[in-house]
Amino acid sequence: MRRLSALLEEADRPVPPLGLSRMIRAERRVDVDELAALAAVLGVSTDVLLAPPGEAAGDSLPEHARRGCGPPARRPRRGPARGGG
Repeated sequence: MRRLSALLEEADRPVPPLGLSRMIRAERRVDVDELAALAAVLGVSTDVLLAPPGEAAGDSLPEHARRGCGPPARRPRRGPARGGG
């Protein structure tokens, strides 16, 4: 939860770990902005997050989303920089 909370804070949509736990247990509502931020940091669509548990969309969560952390870091491109010049 702490890692996901930190990723949301980096995305300018902070949700404390306790808030995330309450969301998961359906003890706290999730607003549209939070939903969009959660989808972005998990690297999935909002449809995947809105699908009922056990439906096909939930099965399509990437491994990093099931672990509760952000998408794998993108490696910088190697080689000469592209650009006009």
